Amino acid sequence: MGAEQFFPDEEYSTRLRRLRECMREKAFDVLLVSSPENIFYLTGLSHQGHFAYQMLLVPIEEEMILITRAMEKVVVEDQVLPRARWFGFADHEDPARFTVKILEKEGFEKARLGIEKDHMFLPPKIAEGIINGFHKALWKDASGIVEELRMVKSPREILYIRELQE
Repeated sequence: MGAEQFFPDEEYSTRLRRLRECMREKAFDVLLVSSPENIFYLTGLSHQGHFAYQMLLVPIEEEMILITRAMEKVVVEDQVLPRARWFGFADHEDPARFTVKILEKEGFEKARLGIEKDHMFLPPKIAEGIINGFHKALWKDASGIVEELRMVKSPREILYIRELQE
């Protein structure tokens, strides 16, 4: 990775492990994370492309999958890989259909899926397109799950906060 990371890989691994523990407790097989701050928390992706559709698929076991516009390839390669696999869609493609195709390809048809419904970065039309296009899965609202994890700071996060206050 070329860009300077905000945190070392171990920090992101710990965050992912904690999220997966929470997913097990709440009976989710896959989380669909679309808020920029939660994607940043889990992957380190910090870019100006958050105004457009982006989605992070977090399976309970497999590697995370990041979906963004294809033009974000260089940024994703620089900031995120190899923490997640990446798929980029062209601007003329429907992001809901693109996401559904990936969910199908990954074999999540009968999975218990959680989607963040309570924020501004997932337009209702796209959310409905994903849910209706992947109707065999069991869908539940996953709003607030990553935010709850973000409330508990790691020792490294506390250190960074203290350094910034000085």
